This record gives sequence, structure tokens and C-alpha cells, in this order.
Amino acid sequence: MTVETEVPFDFEFSYTPGERADRDYPGSNPEVVITHVTLFGVTIPLESLSKEVIDQMVDEVLERYVD
Repeated sequence: MTVETEVPFDFEFSYTPGERADRDYPGSNPEVVITHVTLFGVTIPLESLSKEVIDQMVDEVLERYVD
């Protein structure tokens, strides 16, 4: 039996908006960088998180906070 639960990570991030494309510039995507992660008030080193978890955090930022 497998039990899945959601873990309440709190995280901080930096956001750099993308630039629109024009005739001379192909544009760029927005950039989100996770800078600090805590779990129940304990700091979690970013190196200990899997790429999948960090990607989920980035996706949440893009869905929730960006147009």
C-alpha cells in the first residue's frame, strides 16, 4: 500500500520577467529561482531536494503569481 501526502514546504523565490519578442529579438521566458526552502520552520538545503520537487515549486510560482 502506498500513502501519498502533501508536504507543506514554505519557499522563497526570485522572479525575472521574460521579454517580449520583437523584430530583432526572439524574446525570453520568465525565470524563477527558488532561493530558500523551509519545512515546519526548519531550513532545507536546496541540494537535498530533487529536481522534480524544485520544478513543482517553479510551476506553482508561474501558475499562482505570474500572469
